[in-house]
Amino acid sequence: MEQIFKEVREYIAQNKNEYGPPVKFDFSKIDYGTIMENFLQKNKVPYFIFSEKQYFLKHELIHISIDQITNRDLKYNLAGRQNMVHQHEFFELFYVYSGKCISTIDEVPVEFHQGDIGLYSPKAVHCMKTPDDGDVVINVLIRKNLFDQTFLNMADDNDLITGFFMDALYNPNSNQKHVIFKREQTTIAPSIIIQMLYEYKKNDVFCQNILSAYLVCLLSDLARSYTNRLSHVPMHRNNLPITSLLSYINEHYQTITLEELAEQFHYSTRTISNFIQRETGKTFRETLQNYRLVHACQYLSKTDISLNDLPELVGYSQRSTFERAFKEYFHCTPAQYRKNHQSYG
Repeated sequence: MEQIFKEVREYIAQNKNEYGPPVKFDFSKIDYGTIMENFLQKNKVPYFIFSEKQYFLKHELIHISIDQITNRDLKYNLAGRQNMVHQHEFFELFYVYSGKCISTIDEVPVEFHQGDIGLYSPKAVHCMKTPDDGDVVINVLIRKNLFDQTFLNMADDNDLITGFFMDALYNPNSNQKHVIFKREQTTIAPSIIIQMLYEYKKNDVFCQNILSAYLVCLLSDLARSYTNRLSHVPMHRNNLPITSLLSYINEHYQTITLEELAEQFHYSTRTISNFIQRETGKTFRETLQNYRLVHACQYLSKTDISLNDLPELVGYSQRSTFERAFKEYFHCTPAQYRKNHQSYG
């Protein structure tokens, strides 16, 4: 393992010192970021939108890069590239390898420090800066289809956290477009990311297969830390943790009502409702819908159950209501989702 860390350190140092090919334009008198801003204004678009084709090689499911101010940036006055506000159609997970970074999401700057991890959904409008010498961020870019498959397969083991990730990463009406993991909240995730970078730079046979396997371990560890974070949030009476409520909702997602939940845990509906809203940022109804849609995805990808029977099976009385909620989350119909994700048969 020590050899892996050594080679990664050398790789990061090489990335910083590499000048690369000379640029075609003279940026000595104008900042690169200013040029990009002028481009946006001229084309009347608020930010850049990048496709998977612009970042991934054809065979890649996962692309890994290093973000830091390099000697090339300093020589050609390109550091302003980090001011480029953008959105992309894939998922981005970043790890602060050293120093710090400032991530601006929907115009709100958030400072991350060494050991912190963040996960952006495709709908996050953001930019990231590594302002000081020694600030290094490792970016793990994940094709949307791979992330969907990996993430939803995890729901078999722990549906409890799936609803929260799904809301943060898929729900277009949610204000939460990212998930943050502080250094003290993770266990093995940082070392997994280091090994992923090591594997990626080797680019050996079966590289992408191994990276995909690492991704399962990485997301599982982050999911576990998220669950542990929730389990330490008690209600004011009897020390009832939020996870107990959410587990019960998930176990009875087909028919559960707020009144039944309150009766089960001996609280008023108002107390239960306020507690869920305060600790999750969502209402009981939104929380319940998350779990129902998670289970719907599992049925669609792993069974051949009829689309007519599916809504009732996951707690919806009308197919139109179910399909409308599903499309709002996943930007596709249940039939389209099944076509892209089915694994049975």
